[in-house]
Amino acid sequence: MATLAPCAWVPGKAEGAAAFYLAAFRRAGQPAEIHGRMRMGAEGTLIAVTVALAG
Repeated sequence: MATLAPCAWVPGKAEGAAAFYLAAFRRAGQPAEIHGRMRMGAEGTLIAVTVALAG
């Protein structure tokens, strides 16, 4: 089976975008979870989120 690894670029809104996709997949009855977060800068600005959707 082929593996799909999409990437979404949402400048300044990574955490909100991740929350949106997690909620959408969970409402559809699919497993969804955050696998990792990367932060940068003194303010702790989130720059990347790794999410697993439906396995």
